[in-house]
Amino acid sequence: MTSQDNQRTLHTLTLCCCGVIAYIITNLSHEAIGHGLTSLLLGNRITLLNSAYFRSWPHSFFTDAMGPIMNLVMGLIFFIILNRTSSRNLYIKLILLLTMAFNLFCFSWLCVYAGVTNTGDFAFDVSGLMSIFTWRGILIATGLITYYLSFMLVLQSSRQTFSVSDGSYSRKFLSQLFRTPYFAAGIAAWTAISFFMPISFNNYYESFVFAMFSPLLFIPGYLKVQRPATDTFGASRGFQLKLISSILALFVIFCLTMGRGMEF
Repeated sequence: MTSQDNQRTLHTLTLCCCGVIAYIITNLSHEAIGHGLTSLLLGNRITLLNSAYFRSWPHSFFTDAMGPIMNLVMGLIFFIILNRTSSRNLYIKLILLLTMAFNLFCFSWLCVYAGVTNTGDFAFDVSGLMSIFTWRGILIATGLITYYLSFMLVLQSSRQTFSVSDGSYSRKFLSQLFRTPYFAAGIAAWTAISFFMPISFNNYYESFVFAMFSPLLFIPGYLKVQRPATDTFGASRGFQLKLISSILALFVIFCLTMGRGMEF
């Protein structure tokens, strides 16, 4: 294997880790902070907290809603951080961008999902306020609108990060920037839930984030490629190795805690 092949392999591994850490932050924002912290603040007892499920006693619709709402809040926070960061390291910027995108898309997906299936975090009993079909229609409309707005926000940030501020890249390279972390995040979600016993099909269904994050795959098609490029982020080998090892260590901890599930 040549030095150039080694560099490409290291770059691909780094992109995978960018997707993994973005997924971890998104999942913790939803499950641990949104559901878990809210439940503790309300004085409820958490009977299960893991990467796909949350249960507490007594049950609270407010606790349910705070999961996706926290994703929306975190998405906007990472949007602000991305646009204010002075870092020239594009791996760091990619992590910020992916975390923003995953959180925003998660909120939108859960709105649509609850509206279509009448299950999930936003499946409230609104019989005293409106018909269930009206509520489901509101959820679907909210989800589709926020999906569009989130996509445009991610697209705008992607253009600033990869097409304007730091030069232009080839179409193939741009596609890899989004495709590789996307699939890595989905595999990470399934890997984490594999630590939760007993293993079941429903566990993997609840951890299926490929559909949720799928708008990310369309971003490269809207990025303008102005000229050929060297297709490199310019980060040192040492930085990439440190980033990979740190994220892998965090992922192991995530699997052994959030993957296996906890009780408070």
